Amino acid sequence: KGGVMFAPAIGVKFFVIPKMALNLSLGFRYQEVQTNDEVYDSQYNSVGEHYKAHDLRLFNLKFGFTF
Repeated sequence: KGGVMFAPAIGVKFFVIPKMALNLSLGFRYQEVQTNDEVYDSQYNSVGEHYKAHDLRLFNLKFGFTF
């Protein structure tokens, strides 16, 4: 299950030649995720579900070419 997510980033474009550029960006991603797993006993019978919330915090670096 999903939740709140945002991913702001800032970047620059460097022109190598008039019709080709190198793109570089640095960003941060935050996402709330909820997982649920079925819980089994020793005989592999389902005995319920286990819910867990995760907050993902990631930095990202992107490179690219424009031509």
